[in-house]
Amino acid sequence: MFLSSQCVCRIGIGTARARLTGLADGGWLAMACAAAYQDGLDQLLWAWPPEGTPARPSLTGTHVLDPIHRPGSTIVGMRWEATGIAGRPFPALDANITLTAEGGQHTQVTLTGVYRSPLGPPGAGLDRLLLHQAATAAVGSLLTRLTGALEEAARAPGNPGAP
Repeated sequence: MFLSSQCVCRIGIGTARARLTGLADGGWLAMACAAAYQDGLDQLLWAWPPEGTPARPSLTGTHVLDPIHRPGSTIVGMRWEATGIAGRPFPALDANITLTAEGGQHTQVTLTGVYRSPLGPPGAGLDRLLLHQAATAAVGSLLTRLTGALEEAARAPGNPGAP
């Protein structure tokens, strides 16, 4: 399934690029991914039976690639890997975070990605109802956290790293 979300950050591309690089290198981005994953997972709690529910799905790894800088944009690739209920594989998310210049003092932050349902073709309907909702919530949470961190780090005087 394809996911895409975007928002506008109130800082220029040069500042956003430097801050994103710092957040990725400092481990903040991986921690934000874990928190956003949990936010998405919280969307599924109502779907689980109250008794006898096996262990919750969990994020087992977040891989963040080095930024690729181009004139007017920066791309950071990432991957979330998770185990599902009872240790079964859960969808992995492969995504890119892209910063694009949006005028002199604004930067568009876009996350585009794909995940493959562990349910296969027979579970496509369930995937649309449950997993896609959770993945959309997780991506939205990550973008909100990231935009806030980019703007906050930019406002903090003399702060070269993450907030």
